[in-house]
Amino acid sequence: MSPIVRTGNYIKYASKNPLKKFFIKKFLERTAKVIFSLRSQNILDVGCGEGFVLGHLKKRGFAANLTGVDISEEAISAGLAIFPGLNLVKGSVYNLPFADDYFDVVMCLEVLEHLAEPEKALKELVRVSKKHCLISVPNEPFFTLANMVSGNHWRNFGFEPEHINFFGEGKLKRLISKHARIIATNRPFPWLLVLAEKNKNA
Repeated sequence: MSPIVRTGNYIKYASKNPLKKFFIKKFLERTAKVIFSLRSQNILDVGCGEGFVLGHLKKRGFAANLTGVDISEEAISAGLAIFPGLNLVKGSVYNLPFADDYFDVVMCLEVLEHLAEPEKALKELVRVSKKHCLISVPNEPFFTLANMVSGNHWRNFGFEPEHINFFGEGKLKRLISKHARIIATNRPFPWLLVLAEKNKNA
């Protein structure tokens, strides 16, 4: 087996930093709680990276069909090595290789902040969702402050160099509300996690 390429996502989830591990554990627990409450049978994780969230759901005994899609071939290859049995495929958030209304739940976790066209991506998430979308982003400015406290990106004053969009709760909700109805908001520090229901006319 070829060595795993350590992407930014891999480094985050495999971090040994105690504070970061604590934050990620709480985020995964909150995400799993929301997903379990929906009792869905068919779930897509868009921008899944190596599949750590799907792997967590599977480890928790979630029996639904779990699919992940990511633009990075390296991340997909690593994910298949780390989590054998997951269905991970290559694809773009702007042009997902699935039919309309295909998945009960579409997750997109910590992706929109990386995208040049987040609204275009959101429209595509809603398109392939039958009912629910679960979206998370770093909750600014708290995410940047948490980076500083945990010793990350000191030279950039806590700003993640890969982020090109910065969302507070109001900005994220305004974006989502254009295409779906928000039904729940969670705040697993330092992230926002918003559950939305597809508009009937979408």
